[in-house]
Amino acid sequence: MKTNALLYLICFSLLIGCDTERIIFNEPYFVRFTDAAQTEKESYSKPIDIEIHNAGPALDEDIMVSYKISGSAREGIDYKILTERGRSTIPKGKYTGNIQIQLIDNANNILRSQDIVFTLLTVSTGKLQVGQGESFIGTTFTFTILDDCILG
Repeated sequence: MKTNALLYLICFSLLIGCDTERIIFNEPYFVRFTDAAQTEKESYSKPIDIEIHNAGPALDEDIMVSYKISGSAREGIDYKILTERGRSTIPKGKYTGNIQIQLIDNANNILRSQDIVFTLLTVSTGKLQVGQGESFIGTTFTFTILDDCILG
């Protein structure tokens, strides 16, 4: 039934002469956060990888991506950065790099969530841009730390 409907639409389109515009991807390729957000309880004890990816062909050079950190969470009190602070590397021939963080279960008994906001700033090669499209989709990533001191 679906096949017949599809054939009908194709034939109908041919009869009325619909013009189709071919859309061809026009560079530049870009780097962006793979996800937009993530949440964990502060008692989560394993290192957490926040992935940045190259949405283009793998390059024959390392890609350095710089970023800034903001938000209500406090570095050194609520979390620590395990990789190089302010910079992530997508290795030569690969598609992804990461920022690795470790949450600190600080038992401060403040029942509120705190955010770490990562914002991509620059990329080391002129072959790529930061963020996708005119609105720079994927430029920011928000990590929410849920305080579970009393409830946990």
